[in-house]
Amino acid sequence: MASGRPHRAVCSPLGVLAETDPAVIADRVRVALGEAPPDLLVRGGTVVNVYTGELHPGWDVAVRGAWIAYAGPAGAVTAGPETEVVDAAGAYVAPGYVDGHVHWGYLARLDEYVRHALALGATTVVSETTDVAHALGLRGVQAFLAAAARLPCRVLAAAPQPFTLEVFGVTPPLSEAEVAGLLARPGVITLGEVYWPLVTAGHRQVLRLVAASLARGLQLQGHGAGARGPKLQAFLAAGLTSDHEPITAEEALDRLRLGCTVLVRQGSIRRDLPAVAAVRRAGVGLGLLGVASDGVWPTHLLELGHMDWVLRSAVEAGFPPVEAIRMATRVPAAYFGLDAVLGGVAPGRLADLLVLPDLAGFRPRVVIAGGRVVAREGELTVQVPATAYPRSPLRLARAGGPEAYRLPAAAGPRPGVRLVTELVTEPFWAEAEDTAAGVNLAAAFD
Repeated sequence: MASGRPHRAVCSPLGVLAETDPAVIADRVRVALGEAPPDLLVRGGTVVNVYTGELHPGWDVAVRGAWIAYAGPAGAVTAGPETEVVDAAGAYVAPGYVDGHVHWGYLARLDEYVRHALALGATTVVSETTDVAHALGLRGVQAFLAAAARLPCRVLAAAPQPFTLEVFGVTPPLSEAEVAGLLARPGVITLGEVYWPLVTAGHRQVLRLVAASLARGLQLQGHGAGARGPKLQAFLAAGLTSDHEPITAEEALDRLRLGCTVLVRQGSIRRDLPAVAAVRRAGVGLGLLGVASDGVWPTHLLELGHMDWVLRSAVEAGFPPVEAIRMATRVPAAYFGLDAVLGGVAPGRLADLLVLPDLAGFRPRVVIAGGRVVAREGELTVQVPATAYPRSPLRLARAGGPEAYRLPAAAGPRPGVRLVTELVTEPFWAEAEDTAAGVNLAAAFD
């Protein structure tokens, strides 16, 4: 009979980010006591408290190295001759935004995307890498992780979950052993979103990867679109603890009641906040309700924004501004077990700070990441290292090689599919000219 004793975690995301040098910790303590000057002092702003929902006018935030040493009434910590001072008088000081579910692997080159998203306040993101794996295999994922480690913001990763598309005849781009190896890499803090039909079908490789993730102390993102009743219960029983797929208040509430964190999508793929926001009328605790973009297209990023736009959308949907900020900071940080070091303006947290002119636009005047000023007035003040993927042929996912992508053409109307919205499609009939060669999509891969 099974003992029920939990596995001992051999590592955790918190252990990767936490400061373990006693000398650095001692320096932080001295600054908090007023015995040493901070490296950076954000002076006189109104601090947004995501722990209590309060606003604290006239507070200072003192930073030593990458860490907040003090956050409280002005005057307790004094700037020294080498201290960089950021004047936040008349503005709000909030935690850096945390996007807990994105697909940065395929949206654009990492460095180009970061140049814009970081200036808009995204100091931490958790990105899927399954898309990279399907295109470039293990080498592509390794290149993504190496590039992410060099960026001026925190790009954490989900190891690929490569078995979802097997039902469509797509060969998994990585083996189970390769994925298990990636789970041990620094900066990998979760397994790529696990689809509920794989769980309820008892997919052995997926369940072994779930177990391996749990053994490492990792939270597990779920993809629970359409799961309800016993299927939802079974999905969560396997150890999945979040879902970004709810599109109605009822679906969100079903998950919240079962202890499942809901990161409501509001991005280019889907915009679910307006519908899900009705969950506020249920009169229940919403401590597990957060937001995530799931990714925004480059044009969306340039024209509308990133997490700043998500927060504006949340307020438009009825969430108070401070609650909206909590949903985009502490909630995703807490979900991944990182709230002891991320997601709030408090001593002992990483100094990811935004100076916001107001709580309406959510576009930062100053962005601080890891104790460094990295952007002012929408422009980066630091260099972003160039990133690139390996120069290798695009991996053909479908069985049969290039010939599987050749589409025959014939005279007369042909069925087609067009976009109704960014996600919804509809069939239609189109005229096609007769050609013996057909349409050869495989040429794109030659």
